[in-house]
Amino acid sequence: KDDPEFKELKIFFRPVPLVTGENGDRAMALNSKRHIQELDAKVDAYIKPCDQMGTRRNFSETVYSTSKKPLIGLVKDDVMGKWGATATIYPSHDSIGNQAARMIKELFRSKKVSDIMPEWPQKYGVAVDLQKAKQFGIEIPVELLQMAGENIVR
Repeated sequence: KDDPEFKELKIFFRPVPLVTGENGDRAMALNSKRHIQELDAKVDAYIKPCDQMGTRRNFSETVYSTSKKPLIGLVKDDVMGKWGATATIYPSHDSIGNQAARMIKELFRSKKVSDIMPEWPQKYGVAVDLQKAKQFGIEIPVELLQMAGENIVR
């Protein structure tokens, strides 16, 4: 909020109650539909939440089928699994695995769990769906396509 580059940016949050169980993410995605319909005329894009609903397929599909705006995903499958996102920047599973292995190694060396600091992912991947980008009138910069490498849906 204090960065001048983003001073015009407005972010809208809408809570969706947690639904547990095998189909909880589907129920939450369906509960989000009214928020998507309400916000569609007010937003330029949707950003997937990083919670139980956000890591699964149903929310992406609900946004894509309900909205006329692009979705920025949270996981690689949002784009590569064709769940509905236009693009995603996702934590690298290889990097996360290496970080977790290093922390587990510290446990085996008798370090207390409370002494092992949690870490943010150190590396990220990019995936882009060019068909959806075109549908929404978005031109993807060459640099982003180069970062995506093989993670491009054409």
